[in-house]
Parts: sequence; C-alpha cells; structure tokens
Amino acid sequence: TEPFEVEAPIIGGLFRLDFSDGPKRDVRAGDKLRGTYHPDWVDKHYSGTELKSAKFVLYDIESESEIFYPAELVVNKDKKEYEITIPKELPKGQLQNVQLFDQTDKFMANFSVYNLTLVE
Repeated sequence: TEPFEVEAPIIGGLFRLDFSDGPKRDVRAGDKLRGTYHPDWVDKHYSGTELKSAKFVLYDIESESEIFYPAELVVNKDKKEYEITIPKELPKGQLQNVQLFDQTDKFMANFSVYNLTLVE
C-alpha cells in the first residue's frame, strides 16, 4: 500500500566466469576462459549496453597503478556465453583480475583469477 522503489540488478552480477573460483591451475597465452551471461537481462535493465571488450589487470606495486592488457573477446549472445583469450603480452606469473567493458569502454564486471598462474 506504500510506495516503493525497484532498482536494476548490479550489472556485474549478470556475468559468470568459469575458473574464477576454481582450483589453482596453470594456464598459457592463447588459452581461453569461458563465461556465461544474460544478454536479455542486460538489455532489459541497461538498454543499449553491449559486452564488447575484456582486459586483464595487474597491479604494479612500484608505480602503485593498474596495468591493463587487452584480451580478445568473442561473444555469442544466442548461447549466452563469451570467451576471453589470454594475451601473449601478459607477464608470466600469478594472474590477478580480468574485467569486462561495454561498447563505450565503461566497466561492467570484474573477476578475480588469482587461482590462475600464467606459465610458458
């Protein structure tokens, strides 16, 4: 009987990435990380927003800044999935985060991937 507000879901909650919470494992440049999302929900709550790019993010302690490494992203809206290719430019070692961005390079979602180690 009283007025109430309904808010859109947090956009990051509409995406999942396989391996973001899995066991520790080694990966190589060129390996693919797969995820799922709900393009219909994104469009419903964030009209005109499309998943367009992915970047791996490493924090550099010396410069106290984040370094972004663009990654190939393939999106299949019909299957409600996406695939991120680990770029060869990433330095070897423990990975930190991978982020998703829209067509205007606006942040959409962040996934911790500390369980993945990039090896040769």
